[in-house]
Amino acid sequence: MDLNTIYNEMLAESLPQIGENKLSLDHIVDDETDNRRGLTLLIRPNAVVKKNIAEMLQEFATIEPNQYCYPISDMHITVMSIVTCYAGFNIEKVSKGDYIKVVEESLGNIGKFKIAMKGLTTAQSGVLVKGFPTGFNLEKLRNNLRENFAKSHLENSLDGRYKIQTAHSTTMRFKKPLQNIKGFLKLFEKYKEFDFGTFEIGEYELVFNDWYQRQQNTIEIKRITQK
Repeated sequence: MDLNTIYNEMLAESLPQIGENKLSLDHIVDDETDNRRGLTLLIRPNAVVKKNIAEMLQEFATIEPNQYCYPISDMHITVMSIVTCYAGFNIEKVSKGDYIKVVEESLGNIGKFKIAMKGLTTAQSGVLVKGFPTGFNLEKLRNNLRENFAKSHLENSLDGRYKIQTAHSTTMRFKKPLQNIKGFLKLFEKYKEFDFGTFEIGEYELVFNDWYQRQQNTIEIKRITQK
């Protein structure tokens, strides 16, 4: 299934629900005692893309100030959630070198590629910027990770919640009911096909992270520069 179809199906399923304020609210996004942690391989959009997304989020925040918008520092695209966040996962019990080795091995035959960040889709839990990678290198990398971690002794939960296929960036999470549905939908329509920019993947980050990839709770295990 191509990405456009996936994104469109997400939109068709969730936007009518959002229009009726039937949201999947995140009640613990502001909970400072939340100790869910995991391991993720991710990539970061470049400065131009992040700036364009941030400017859009400022407009959404004016209309819906009670929602959680990702700051520039936390914007990312998940390549693979290696260990999906759960309460009590401890980085001190992780063999960092072994995880690095598997990730680097998986990246060994992956060439450079670009991701175009264009348009929005939704889930009942929030708003996502759609990403469209060139070629098949992202899919190939994910398959490499699946195969190599399956052969390893390392704790992992690859595809534990769902098989990741997209290259989206979650930008807003709903934590309260919408107070201005009409204004929200009008602004969504404005950015529905907006071109936020295209960037080349220059490096990958293997990180220990919380559920929201907050900078203050993120520990970089390895930054891998693409050759």
